[in-house]
Amino acid sequence: MKNSFELLPLQIITDNATKFNDADCKVSSLTSPESLDSFKVNVIDLDSKSLWKYDGNNFSKINDYKKLNNLKAMITKSRKTKIIFCYPSNLQFDRYYNKQHYYTDLKDIPNSLSEILNKELGCKMIPLIYENNKTTVKEKTLSSTFFFDYQGGDQKLKSDMSEHPVLFGVLNKYYTTLHFENSSELMSVLEEIGFVETEEAAPLWFGGVEFFNDVQLKQKREEKERQMKELDQAIRDIDLELLMNRRFKSILYTNGKELEHTVQEILEQVMDCRLSDFQDLKKEDFLIKKEDVSFIGEIKGVNTNVKNSFISQLDNHADERADNHPEENLKRLLIINDQRDQDPATREPVAEEQIEKAKRSKCLIIRTPDLLKVYEMFKMGELTTNQIYECFSENSGLFKTEMFLENKKRMEEADDK
Repeated sequence: MKNSFELLPLQIITDNATKFNDADCKVSSLTSPESLDSFKVNVIDLDSKSLWKYDGNNFSKINDYKKLNNLKAMITKSRKTKIIFCYPSNLQFDRYYNKQHYYTDLKDIPNSLSEILNKELGCKMIPLIYENNKTTVKEKTLSSTFFFDYQGGDQKLKSDMSEHPVLFGVLNKYYTTLHFENSSELMSVLEEIGFVETEEAAPLWFGGVEFFNDVQLKQKREEKERQMKELDQAIRDIDLELLMNRRFKSILYTNGKELEHTVQEILEQVMDCRLSDFQDLKKEDFLIKKEDVSFIGEIKGVNTNVKNSFISQLDNHADERADNHPEENLKRLLIINDQRDQDPATREPVAEEQIEKAKRSKCLIIRTPDLLKVYEMFKMGELTTNQIYECFSENSGLFKTEMFLENKKRMEEADDK
């Protein structure tokens, strides 16, 4: 026993989908239509400028002939559907040869138009006559630039004044020269010739009539809508957090003010301090006064490795600060995004020469990937502000996260004594 499937009402096959974007039906391209026999009616729209082009010096071919050939094969095998071919209006046929475009109105080559559609798509070879006409259908006025010089078949529609055929059919194939500006005009014609039916509009009071399980379904729908809103909000919250993470991770590639501001924001959190009041006098990039230590720092983003000059520049700022504030216990921090144009995993290590210079200057070099790791551990609750303060204040040279364990061990040994 064969399965019985209900056919869908309509498929519009077109390369001008925007014209039918409000259609309550399937809209497919000429390149990839769905099975024709899945629909009661298939409308093939040939009124597209992009279709009528050929790279050559004749009117017997088009570049996109394969599109039509594939449709032709589908039409030949179809058994259940009605097919309507919508002929083009008076478009321009664009020939390109000798590195130049030549344009010819289709009204001047009607026989070539018929021949192409017959050969490539399997349309009936019908003489076309150029004539601008109007046809009224369901109080809509439709235009056409051709009519069929043919009186046979199933004559469905004729132009208003001249009464020339603009839509007729032979067996399951129908042909029209009517020009459709939108889906509403097309649906009016399909209703007029009995190919589609429209439901009568329901009165206002009908929306309040409830039968069967309407109440339960409406309640379920409301609950699903509530869940969807909660999910939407959760997704927005996640996206916002991802955006924040991305901004903090940007210290791996940025430099200048963008790098400075992001690093300062991280320092404010991990050191529990406030840098918004810090005045940038084109000297040091930050100054953090914490308990008995004043951290003076330089923030740099460079494509090179760490250089001695970077440490010397910080030394100059610190020395000037010490002259003006001899009472302060200064600690130098060089926060640097070195080799910023490279993946952090492939960056060269800091040379021993610069590490030793930093130790002599009592400077701690903190590379941005390591600062990001400190921030991550802080956010995860694995580090406290006090631990970070002690590590930054008591170490010099090149910062490594292992220093936290070393600091903890020293403190435990001190307690034992």
